[in-house]
Amino acid sequence: MKITIHGAGREVGRSCIQVTSGNTNILFDAGLKLSEEGTEYPQAFDYSTIDGVLVSHAHLDHVGALPLFFSQGLKCPIYTTALTKGLSKILLKDSLKVELLNGEHPSYDYQDINLTLKNMQTVNYLKDYSLKNATFKYHDAGHIPGSACIELNIENKKIIYTGDIKKTPTLLQRGHNVQAQNVDVLIIESTYGDRDHPDRQSQEQDFLNTVEDLSHRGQVLIPAFALGRSQEVLMMLNTIKLENNIYLDGMGKKITNQFVKMPTNLADASKLKKALQNTIMVRSPRQRKVVMKENSIIVTTSGMLDGGPVIQYLTTLWNHTNTAILLTGYQAEGSNGRLLLDEGKLYLDGLKVRYKGTVKKYDFSAHSGQRQLLELVAQLKPKNVVLNHGDPQAIEQFRQKILAQNQNIKVFTPKNGEVINL
Repeated sequence: MKITIHGAGREVGRSCIQVTSGNTNILFDAGLKLSEEGTEYPQAFDYSTIDGVLVSHAHLDHVGALPLFFSQGLKCPIYTTALTKGLSKILLKDSLKVELLNGEHPSYDYQDINLTLKNMQTVNYLKDYSLKNATFKYHDAGHIPGSACIELNIENKKIIYTGDIKKTPTLLQRGHNVQAQNVDVLIIESTYGDRDHPDRQSQEQDFLNTVEDLSHRGQVLIPAFALGRSQEVLMMLNTIKLENNIYLDGMGKKITNQFVKMPTNLADASKLKKALQNTIMVRSPRQRKVVMKENSIIVTTSGMLDGGPVIQYLTTLWNHTNTAILLTGYQAEGSNGRLLLDEGKLYLDGLKVRYKGTVKKYDFSAHSGQRQLLELVAQLKPKNVVLNHGDPQAIEQFRQKILAQNQNIKVFTPKNGEVINL
């Protein structure tokens, strides 16, 4: 058996890992990576040989390459949870729409997206499924609603692929509870392999105190990822009494509707529904202009300030000292959000301007930190560990911590294109 790394090798993004056993070829995920160079896909290979794709969740760095693969010869079933399929439809079509609006020339079209969705077969958690000479089972990964940690049994070996995983429960999500024995290979994400997150309860309390304070002065902009973070922020805001209106804008509206349709994927769907009753949906550019004239709390995409409705708000409000931007997650190198944190500046309509309001950042990550990742390794007791989906320094520190915990484990830190023979 061999494991080939087509993407997410010593990097975050474009997850794509192939498991080969005899004449059986199975893919874990097929994602893309957005960088300063543009959209990057996994390294090319013979897509026609793949017998099935096991998708962990709907984020584009895990599903975004699927339409490209179908346009270039992939012909096989894709296995996902039902919610992941619904979310993938929204994200894939929105991604292509954005590329076309930006004048880019993607290598696939809406027909390829529809073909991808047509080939998606839905699976349930904790149920065994067969694929040629292999069996697999999906466990709730606790990362976003519908996400999965995948257990694959092939060639008398058990492989656990974490995808993106989180142990700590939140208002939106139950934490993962992956249970497995006799694990031969653990393929584990390493996004935070070099550090832990700050105390979640303290972060939430500080965030709510800040919103309560600043919303009396003007507009509080909360850029948030459409999938998971926007809904979680609304639920947080609903735990306190606020005098000003709460608005939701951007793709988070469609995602929220999808969550409401499949409530069993949430920790407590009633809390999200209650939060929505206290939220006003922004449905037009004209309505945004009205919102910006009142003291308000605006949850909107994009989470890194690189596009979406947040740009319209910032174009008007960037020089207002009574506004605030509360960042709620990771800000990638080269993003507007990172520029704001590092220099206090933003790119708006091609111009670099200094933002004159208040800026604060919070860590509401949907990934496990180093300590919980190490606990998972200790719990599963794998013979081999493959570190992926992490920057080089995070992967190296995580490798050292694993070996300090257990010298008998064999740890691999492959680059893209590397093949691991077992």
